[in-house]
Amino acid sequence: MDTYHFPNLPCICGGVSYIKFHSFKRPFEFKVLKCQQCGLARTYPVPSDQQLDKAYCRSPFSDNSEAIAKHRLRAQGTIALVEKYMPQGKTILDIGRAGRYVFEAAGKCGWEAYGIDIGPEAFKHATQKLGQKMHNVLCTDILSTSFPTAMFDIIHMGRVIEHLTKINETLSEINRLLKLNGNFIASMPNHTGLLPQILGEKWYGWAPDQHLWHFSPKVLKFLVGQHLEILELRINEMDHSRPARTLLKTFVKRVLVFTTHIMKRGDNMYIVAKRR
Repeated sequence: MDTYHFPNLPCICGGVSYIKFHSFKRPFEFKVLKCQQCGLARTYPVPSDQQLDKAYCRSPFSDNSEAIAKHRLRAQGTIALVEKYMPQGKTILDIGRAGRYVFEAAGKCGWEAYGIDIGPEAFKHATQKLGQKMHNVLCTDILSTSFPTAMFDIIHMGRVIEHLTKINETLSEINRLLKLNGNFIASMPNHTGLLPQILGEKWYGWAPDQHLWHFSPKVLKFLVGQHLEILELRINEMDHSRPARTLLKTFVKRVLVFTTHIMKRGDNMYIVAKRR
């Protein structure tokens, strides 16, 4: 088993020794290394600033009616999950994707929504669609905002934590921004799911041009638990609804996704935690 020692590339836990977990050649040659101290996996080489800028400048939204319907359905699911834990809450901060569809869904439920996103295209798209509500959307990261302490009932972070360079600082800031009984809800890929093992480099959850980190349920609980009180961690599946190139491959993919659901070995997970 290949081992690496990178004093200038510490893990979030401070560890500097890694073992090679995976080695892939597509979409380009990269490795997935696992920290020997905490078990968190990371992409190596680390995505360059140029790669990250290119990825974040792409618009995550589409004007395709089918794509819009999926975004709205996902946002409605987010709000339903939010209301499960905070039925009387009124203020939500959505981190990532500039909150456009969460804005719409939250507004229909009487919530006051705020959104932040570091991607200029996502910010531009959201502010164009939100019109007069655009003052609630910021193009920045959470560590650069000036929100007052205990402002939000819910902070939602969908598929963001794997992109962050400062996870500990971000989780600490989230704890500060939550109200006394406020909750943090986050989703991210689960690299220990069945599909990543079967698909290997074809699993789109690796995203080596923009994902810095790769989480397992155990590691996620450890990291989040350092800053917030964990209420629930649940395994589900990423969106694999896009048809494959042939009907047979599409059928096989759907069978695999169904199997992972039955086995509770999905490639996505969400965690719910409350302020300490």
